[in-house]
Amino acid sequence: MSRRSRRLAGQSSGVEWATGVLQEPAVDLNLPRQTPSRAAAPEAAPRDEGWYRDSALLRGKRYLGLALMLRLVLIVYAEWQDANLMIKYTDIDYVVFTDAARYSAQGESPYLRSTYRYSPLLAWMLIPNVLVHPVWGKLLFAVLDLVAAVCMEHILRARGVSTMKATCYSWCWLFNPLAINMSTRGSCESVTAVLVLGALLACIRNRVTLAAVLHGAAVHFRIFPIFYAPAFLLYYGPRDASIFRAPFSWKGLHFGVCSAASFVILGVGCYAWYGEPFLQQTYLYHLIRQDTRHNFSIYFYYLYLQGNQGAAVDAVSYTHLTLPTKRIV
Repeated sequence: MSRRSRRLAGQSSGVEWATGVLQEPAVDLNLPRQTPSRAAAPEAAPRDEGWYRDSALLRGKRYLGLALMLRLVLIVYAEWQDANLMIKYTDIDYVVFTDAARYSAQGESPYLRSTYRYSPLLAWMLIPNVLVHPVWGKLLFAVLDLVAAVCMEHILRARGVSTMKATCYSWCWLFNPLAINMSTRGSCESVTAVLVLGALLACIRNRVTLAAVLHGAAVHFRIFPIFYAPAFLLYYGPRDASIFRAPFSWKGLHFGVCSAASFVILGVGCYAWYGEPFLQQTYLYHLIRQDTRHNFSIYFYYLYLQGNQGAAVDAVSYTHLTLPTKRIV
């Protein structure tokens, strides 16, 4: 651009500014005026989903501590009730577990304890009942109770449930009176619950081998988780296949082989250690048992009262109190 053109452009700009063609943007007089000496407040940052998730987990940890404290209080109370009242708080099965652990600690078979019909792994887990303190098993079951609640929360989150809802749903287990009572009385159900829930969580996260190993261990520990195997096989099958063809998939075959291998390895190891009593007491007994106590019949109490024929009576020494227990043979 020449010198004359720039001069004319400058003159036209000045004329436009003077005549009001180029004006400042209009200001809305209804808006509050900002004081020059005070800076405008910054806009609120959007909520970060990761921070929200972490804060929910922190709240969950706080409730985990509360749930653990509640269980510890009941375990301490159980010691007092067992020592002072005729009706015991501790489950009689916990005494059986402890006696089997005592045999295991002495290098003998846990099946020398009558009515012990569980995997020897349970007796090994409770050896500290004999070496450390009798409440060790209850503490272990209570902690596994909390682990089961954490597994539930992660399963729900993996299925798309919001973090807060998943945490709230896990509280239904943490503060369930039935779950609290079972673990503090000395029931080993929390061990099975952790194995099954762990297998389900690994299955959802597509860790087939881990899910299969945990499922096989759960079946070894207690027989009934074997009924969950078809559900796992259907989950790994193609979605568009029929219910009869879905179980037969490569992932389903992978799961079945690994689960069976886990069960067989644990079973062979226990059989090599304890022989025929392991098979008879842990598995075969449940196929021929005649039990009037552990069933869901509406006549269970009547059957229990009428089931004295053929009953054997065991004298069980229990904190200076002999409690007769009836066992159907």
